[in-house]
Amino acid sequence: MNVPPRLRIVVVLLGLCCASGCVFNTHGNRADDRRLITRATELRRAVNQRVTLVGTARAAGPVDSRVDLRGGSVELPAYEWPAGYVDQPVSVTGTLFEDRAGEQRVYRLGEVEAASRWGR
Repeated sequence: MNVPPRLRIVVVLLGLCCASGCVFNTHGNRADDRRLITRATELRRAVNQRVTLVGTARAAGPVDSRVDLRGGSVELPAYEWPAGYVDQPVSVTGTLFEDRAGEQRVYRLGEVEAASRWGR
C-alpha cells in the first residue's frame, strides 16, 4: 500500500498529540493533599495534619459541634453548623489536634476551613 508522505506525518503528529495528552494529564487525576478520614481509628496517625473528616454532624451546644465518625467523634470547638447540617452526613476540613486527659484521647479540629453536606 502506497501512503503519501504528508498523510504519514499527519498520522504520526496526531498520535503524538494524543499520547502527550494522556501522559501530561493535570486536570482530573491530581492527588488531593488532604487525608480523608471516616473512622476514629485513623485519627491517631493524622494528628497535626490537614484532614477532611467524613461523618455525621452533631450539635454539642450553642457554639460547639462535633463530627461523629465510625467508632468515635471529633470536636469542633467554637463552630456552629449551618442550618440543615445537624444529623446529616457531612465533610469538614481543618487541622486535627489531639489532647490527652490521662488515658483518654480527645480529638479536635482546628479552625474549620470548609464544611459541606456529604453526598455520593
